[in-house]
Amino acid sequence: MVHLNGRLPGGAGAEAVLFDLGGVVLTSPFEGFARLEERAGLTPGTLRSFLAERPDGNAWARLERGALSVEEFEELFRAEMAATGRSLAPAAVLQAASGQIRPDMLAALACCHNSFRTGILTNNFPDPRPDLAREEVLGRLRPLADIVVESHRVGLRKPDPEIYLLAADLLGVRPERIVYLDDLGRNLKPARALGMHTIKVTEPAAALAELRAILGKPLLRRRRPQPPPPADPYESGLALRVKRRLAAASRAFETHLATAPGHAEGWFWLAATRDDRGLEAAAIPAYRRALRLGLADREVEARAWTWLASSLAKVGERDAASAALARAEQLGGYRPADEYARIATATGRRIARRRVTTVQSPGATPSGATPPGKASSRAEQPEAAPARGNR
Repeated sequence: MVHLNGRLPGGAGAEAVLFDLGGVVLTSPFEGFARLEERAGLTPGTLRSFLAERPDGNAWARLERGALSVEEFEELFRAEMAATGRSLAPAAVLQAASGQIRPDMLAALACCHNSFRTGILTNNFPDPRPDLAREEVLGRLRPLADIVVESHRVGLRKPDPEIYLLAADLLGVRPERIVYLDDLGRNLKPARALGMHTIKVTEPAAALAELRAILGKPLLRRRRPQPPPPADPYESGLALRVKRRLAAASRAFETHLATAPGHAEGWFWLAATRDDRGLEAAAIPAYRRALRLGLADREVEARAWTWLASSLAKVGERDAASAALARAEQLGGYRPADEYARIATATGRRIARRRVTTVQSPGATPSGATPPGKASSRAEQPEAAPARGNR
């Protein structure tokens, strides 16, 4: 069956495209392994079979999760190879895993970036030597991807479902609205179980034909590549919020969280920024991840539950909004009077107003000022009440 115009099975519209690197955007590492095996006089497929033994616990898997340094990997890899009666230089194996950009896939990534959220989700390892030139390759790809999730930086590795959920949260898109391309069936299976539409890349031309059938023809004009983020994207995101440059702030927080996915406050400010942009559906998973990770400040946690309730109410999830508001109430509440009552009305809850002092935060709008995109009528928002801009 062919699905056109960005419609996925079940009627959901495609909102994001997620690409693997090796074997998809880049040539497959197994091609490099085959050349290495030929030079070493090994039976074709030897290295791939070896790496498939204990696929989640061997030295290679631990390196890709960031659990080993390159030096520790080399020592353990030698020992694992010796136990099988074989010998390969670990550095040569790492070198063989590097790939070259596939021009057609690079063009597809650029075209998708015109009309959809785009991301890269890759199992990789720290670059052991400059001649692997990974940064040069990623430097060409980053302007075409809204997020780049590297396994060794986030401590997660495909096929762990958590890494797919992390990518979805960073994209701000529900899994069922994502198209994911990978060359390995074991990496596609959990993505499919989460609701993503998957494409197995065996022949790039066939995979691109399937992608075009799903998305229609997204290319209109190429978006201007974004400049690389500064050294500290989190601090940059907070500064950009103060300037009300919300799209740039979102990108900065996404970049930060791609390397620090356990930073709850980063998720909170990403959610708040998306919310300020009117992207409630994208804000909801970010609020939930922040709350799941645990916010250090009790009042910030109450604020997160309150704003989550507001976003849920706006997308019509009244029961979930009511539950979130109840959690905020249990914490003592973040309750600018007008906002708390408005959310309570939207969720069908009757909650007595009571004054609670709010805390000013990075990127906050002074109390009483309404930020761009959040204006309310005077009938809805009492003149003296603090506005939702305190985020």
